[in-house]
Amino acid sequence: MAPSGKPGLPPHCRKATESPYVRNGELDVSLFLSSGMETRYLRVSRIKGSNMQVPPFNTYYPSLGDMNRDQKRFFSYFSRAVAAGKYVDVKDQISYVFCYAYREIEQKNPRKSLRALLSLANLYKDHPKLPDYLNGWAADCAILVDDLGSALQLLPEPQLGAAWGLTANIQLSLKCALK
Repeated sequence: MAPSGKPGLPPHCRKATESPYVRNGELDVSLFLSSGMETRYLRVSRIKGSNMQVPPFNTYYPSLGDMNRDQKRFFSYFSRAVAAGKYVDVKDQISYVFCYAYREIEQKNPRKSLRALLSLANLYKDHPKLPDYLNGWAADCAILVDDLGSALQLLPEPQLGAAWGLTANIQLSLKCALK
């Protein structure tokens, strides 16, 4: 028991949970610690995901560099949850999902990227847009690891229109290669 009477809190932190830095279930307190001649600042952040609101984040080709502080905090929570196989409702802020997918693809390990993209596609299978993108990128990874049968199954069904011509061509090429 800490001297303040609260478990784990030193005396100078006794009012930390009542500080103005507690907002919307988020504790963000900067503590000043001194030890002899050495002074340190300790930043404590805790995010309660269940109460956390999704900060707006809609951009093309999103990256961490495009995010502000609140968006990075949410993305950190989102990344940990998704890596653990947990669905996080991002509302209509799908740039978080794309940013995570891009980060997984950039690993330059197609097998690992394939697993991560399949997991992400499964978590967001009910979204109207995400599965086609995620499964398409997973198909690219499957081709890189020479799993052509999986690549063919992962590609979305081509629709009428010029934008789907490439998908149809890839499907036909895979079918020819599998004969």
